[in-house]
Amino acid sequence: MSRPRAFISYRRKTSAMLATLIAHELEGRSIEAFVDTRRTDGGGPFPDRLLRAIEGADVFVCLLAEGTFDSDWVKREIEHAHTMGKVLIPVFQETYLAPSAPDTHIHALLQSDGVHVMDVKNIYVDEAINQLAEMIRRSVPVKRSSRRPLWGAAALGIAALGIVALIASGTLGGGGTLDAAGAIETLTAAARQAAILSEQTATAGSYLATAQAQTLVAGYLLSTAEAETQVAMAATATPTNPLTPTSTLTATATLSTTPSPTTPPTPTATASPDPVTLARAFRGSNVDWQPVTATIQGIAVVLVPSRCVGPVCSEPFWISRTEITNADYQRCVDAGLCTRPVYGTENMYAADLPVVGLSWQAVNTYLDWLGADLPDTTMWTYAAAGPDGRQYPWGDAPPDLNHLNYNMNVGRATPVGTYSPQGDSWVGAADMAGNVWEWVLATPGVDRHRVNPVNGSALRGGSWLNGPVDASTTYADPYTTDYGQGLIGLRVWFPVEAATGNTATGDIQASETIPAIMEAASPGATIPS
Repeated sequence: MSRPRAFISYRRKTSAMLATLIAHELEGRSIEAFVDTRRTDGGGPFPDRLLRAIEGADVFVCLLAEGTFDSDWVKREIEHAHTMGKVLIPVFQETYLAPSAPDTHIHALLQSDGVHVMDVKNIYVDEAINQLAEMIRRSVPVKRSSRRPLWGAAALGIAALGIVALIASGTLGGGGTLDAAGAIETLTAAARQAAILSEQTATAGSYLATAQAQTLVAGYLLSTAEAETQVAMAATATPTNPLTPTSTLTATATLSTTPSPTTPPTPTATASPDPVTLARAFRGSNVDWQPVTATIQGIAVVLVPSRCVGPVCSEPFWISRTEITNADYQRCVDAGLCTRPVYGTENMYAADLPVVGLSWQAVNTYLDWLGADLPDTTMWTYAAAGPDGRQYPWGDAPPDLNHLNYNMNVGRATPVGTYSPQGDSWVGAADMAGNVWEWVLATPGVDRHRVNPVNGSALRGGSWLNGPVDASTTYADPYTTDYGQGLIGLRVWFPVEAATGNTATGDIQASETIPAIMEAASPGATIPS
């Protein structure tokens, strides 16, 4: 019996996380779900793969939120599914607004039975998915194999073997002769009855009839085996008196009422969703998230899951696990695109120390070469404090020498990760408090190439020189030229699509299209604080 297949249509801007979550949950309920994670809500030709996926599906599920019908792709999918006569199931999200003048296809979707998802803090989502799964099952006729059971053929073949065995036994001791014709007649009748019942099973599609056919054939096999055993015993016995057989040996068919034991099915392990899928579906607290690490363009990164305010959620992203080091920056210098910073003494340029002394132009050049960007202040705060809003990356306990380099306790920058893991944030990012200030964009969605750092950037996290107030996750300083460049470093971020591979094991490879992804991705995708 094949699994029902559902195509999930959605608008990425409003429903991407919910679509991924529903697809994963339906798979766990033995429903095959197709969700296109490469969609862009339009722009460019409509991909034929989506049309083929709709044609191969039994049910068309459409997630409806504010602005869903503004997507040309969603409208094209609805039209194709309605034209194909697919079962239409609308899923109404909390932000859904009814269209003023729906076309024929959208009207058909809205008139169909659907479910409502109250998706704030995951309330009622599980119940809604259960309702959706039940609607999909009810909408899809039970599919059974069109191939006829082989019990009839098996019975005929086994009957033939029984006949051969009986004939091969030949003569009974003392000249007694087995009535082979009677045995043939009996075994043929048994096979004929099994074949008839097998035909009934194929026609009616009844599991009960199948079980009866199996049991009946088994009964005839038992009787055949008993007949062969009696023939073999008789053939080896030494008769005392010649006997004239007065009856023929016949096989008696018995329909057993005790079902034959069956091997219980082996449970099929359901693959756990990859961390990116979990990151998109994340709606928990800091302790609900387990850090995920990877490497992109030679930079160690950690995954920051979605941040939600009501039904609006940001896309996950990768942020560098530590501040960019001198060794990281040197690769750009070696490539001939960046210039070595000239600031301070030579010991400030050790490979594992955070790079400092960069001008705003030098930062932009490095980021363009790397295919990364500066986080804005909202992204940085979420990576440091998490949904719980921790006062410091490690929690609410006040700073101490075990968690960070601050307040002139060391007197200089320390190698990145020195205070890891005890000073790490909830996503596994190190040194988000102390060591060196980190440059961020002051406003989400701006082009850093057009930003004046004096009014368009900010500094976060404090430094080895500053006190505990500056190290908190809530403190931000506007950048001014009064700041010594030797105290300022940077941390970078990549879009979630910039890494491909098995994120569960950390076997991540950099995408071959990072520049294009970075151009399409915008920090403006993050939600306002």
